[in-house]
Amino acid sequence: PERPNIVRIHYLDWTKKYKKTSVEVKDDYDISINGEILYEEKRWDITLAEIARRRAQFKFNKFKYTDYGTSLSALSGAGDLEVYDLVTITDPLPGWTAKQFLITQKGEDQYGRMQFVLDAYYPGIYDDSEAGEQSGYEPDLPNPFDVPYEIAVGDITLTEAASQTFNWSPAINVTFTEPTSDPFWSHVEVWISTDDSTFIFYGITSSGDGFHIETTGGMFQPGATLYVKLLSVSEGGVKDSLTNITSKSIVLSSVIRLGSFYVGPYDFWGGNAAIGNAATKVVIGNLDGTP
Repeated sequence: PERPNIVRIHYLDWTKKYKKTSVEVKDDYDISINGEILYEEKRWDITLAEIARRRAQFKFNKFKYTDYGTSLSALSGAGDLEVYDLVTITDPLPGWTAKQFLITQKGEDQYGRMQFVLDAYYPGIYDDSEAGEQSGYEPDLPNPFDVPYEIAVGDITLTEAASQTFNWSPAINVTFTEPTSDPFWSHVEVWISTDDSTFIFYGITSSGDGFHIETTGGMFQPGATLYVKLLSVSEGGVKDSLTNITSKSIVLSSVIRLGSFYVGPYDFWGGNAAIGNAATKVVIGNLDGTP
């Protein structure tokens, strides 16, 4: 059959509001000898000029090398080869050098042996030096059903703070940077632990300004190491496994404030010292006016 010397690909150009257009590759020298022999395709699934150009070049090269096809039978060990695999074929015959072929068909001959239809492969025949993928045109938005990544919140810090409830000291403030790239992020669950293994749910927050954890004297002892995990939750309630989240830790100060109190059967010394007075002492025994 005549070999085409003009290859034309029709496509939809998205830069021109998906207007029908075409791109072509031709061999002017062959046209001058044999006249125009046209091959064309309508590929409405292509919307980029570069993809259409590559398609045209690929078809043009295929027609150009159409005489370099063959079929070979192979041993059973070749059963793992698939269509479009690139293979190298060697032969001890005089004058034969190792050649590369692309598998275009796969089957069996009359004896049950694997048989392959091969096309000769040369660098550039498929325009693979510029291989790439056509990008999609769907909105580049996160999936609301995806699990939020650990990096959904960032810059997590733990700092000591005064107790707001029980007058124990210290408490912990948790701050973090709220995500801006995930529109489906809703809040974080705060989990705490002293062994970085068994975590207890403490509460939820959607603000990174400062979540307060009352700890020492209540749940944990002074001097303990407190581990905190922030588990991101999406608006749909989707969240990751707690075991996949990295914890942050802080060592609590080895101090605790004892609320003002006294030990004794009667009264404070002097009988007139208020419980919050700086002179108040902890006294054991009968108060006779002398601390």
